[in-house]
Amino acid sequence: MNPAASGNRPSRQQVVLRAVVTLAGWGVLGTAALAGTQFPWLFAAPGVVLAVLAGLLPDTGVALFLVLDLLLVWGVAVPLRIDLPLLAAALLVLALHLAATLAAGPPGAVLPASVVRRWGLRGVTLAAGTTLAWLVARVAAGASLTGTAATMAAGLLLVIGWCVLLTVRLAVAGGDAG
Repeated sequence: MNPAASGNRPSRQQVVLRAVVTLAGWGVLGTAALAGTQFPWLFAAPGVVLAVLAGLLPDTGVALFLVLDLLLVWGVAVPLRIDLPLLAAALLVLALHLAATLAAGPPGAVLPASVVRRWGLRGVTLAAGTTLAWLVARVAAGASLTGTAATMAAGLLLVIGWCVLLTVRLAVAGGDAG
């Protein structure tokens, strides 16, 4: 990272990434509100605040508490279904995590283009794996297999296998340094 001469002000890149953290957190809450039968405002209200704090302080543990709150809201509000809001929420959590990871750093820091490309490729790979697992789970659920737990487990195993394969390939291909 190359700190800019802006003192304690975040770089433009950091501002954009921090905005993604906040907006993605709010997006997950929005998908839960759309997909749920009853919206748990008691748990969602802290999520609104945590999303702002995670955007302002991406180099702290606030993003972790935001993700835990979002999981709690989804667990309480949304019935176990494999539908489009679930995929949207998963992709938004991925964007939140990726943006918080990249935004963390000293104020004014600008990431080299090679780092942004590498992490962008990782994000796209995970988004593709997530979407593939969601599609497999949808097909399996439509085939009336033995319940949603088996469907979720099959999708999770697919994603884990996909991630292991791609991690090995990326590490071998580029001498992965981070």
